[in-house]
Amino acid sequence: MFPQTTIMATTGTLQTLLNAIPTPMFLIDREHRPVLINDAFCEMTGHAREYRRAHELPSAG
Repeated sequence: MFPQTTIMATTGTLQTLLNAIPTPMFLIDREHRPVLINDAFCEMTGHAREYRRAHELPSAG
């Protein structure tokens, strides 16, 4: 297992990279729960990042 500080640093780096991309993007876990969401996705959906983290994303089908 990785130390918590390493995980937090990596998550912060990934969030920064995702936010630099103008296309709405998100990263989900194995249970299809959002883990990271970029600013463009939040703007597109009109929801704050915290709202999306607390809810599962709608299925595409």
